Amino acid sequence: MGINRGLSRVTLVVRSALLIALVACSSNKPKHIEDAGHGAGTASGSSGTGSSVGSSSGSSTDAAPPAAQTTGDVQIRVEWPTMPLSARVSPGASACGTPLVAQVAPTTTWGIPDVVVFVDGAPSSNASSAPAPAPPTGSRAGGTVPRRVDATDTRVVVDRCTVMPRIAIGSSLAIASAATQPLKVSFVKRFASIDPTRLQKAAMIPFALPIAGHEVVTVLDDDFIYRVAPDGKDVDDGWIVAATSFITDPTGVALIKDVPPGKHAVHVWLPPRGGQPARSAKGEVTVEVGDLADLTLTLQ
Repeated sequence: MGINRGLSRVTLVVRSALLIALVACSSNKPKHIEDAGHGAGTASGSSGTGSSVGSSSGSSTDAAPPAAQTTGDVQIRVEWPTMPLSARVSPGASACGTPLVAQVAPTTTWGIPDVVVFVDGAPSSNASSAPAPAPPTGSRAGGTVPRRVDATDTRVVVDRCTVMPRIAIGSSLAIASAATQPLKVSFVKRFASIDPTRLQKAAMIPFALPIAGHEVVTVLDDDFIYRVAPDGKDVDDGWIVAATSFITDPTGVALIKDVPPGKHAVHVWLPPRGGQPARSAKGEVTVEVGDLADLTLTLQ
């Protein structure tokens, strides 16, 4: 038994010595160059200081700096809390037996839709990316023009007793018939946009449209407001504004973007309709770069 114990101790000492030698050898083993390079690349990628830095610095050099803003926006709200009942009810039946349209359809907070808004110095509301059509031949201000209807034309559809839309903005107008029989349409210059409270002395120009699907085109004089309606009594009409202007939405608000900074005169105009006279209001708004200027006007 003594011999066996001695052999066990020798064996244990030999095993320990071999283990120490193996650890020492492994710790002194040199790394391959490719292992070191691979490790460095992994560390760089994980820390975000490798290729990500190079790409970010390149993009910042190539990207153009954002253009400085030079304009502001304007929001005009039109209301009429003291409107008479007669302005918001139908004045009676049309020649077709349908109710004539009331002058206004206010919101619950007295916001007035379909009001024309003029802001002095505002950009045109009719800007288009499409190329401008060639100048049409023919007389202006109500003369029919022998050319095709262009996408840039403002278009209204006239039936025996109605016009849609009720209000529009444009420098040229296409009038289309929705009637199933020949239709006469009256067209006249009624107001100057600079003073839409004063009637213009202009002759009424009749158009004849055979049946539905036929259209005529007329070029409008700048800065005037025109009335278009089926010929006859007790009919609804439409209004076309040939000037830089905007129309309030169903809530009575018009948003005008990219207005130069400074003070701007504002004039709003509600067309006459339903036996009611036109209404208007004036004010002033101050625009600052990058800001939204609010103005509320009350019709009188």
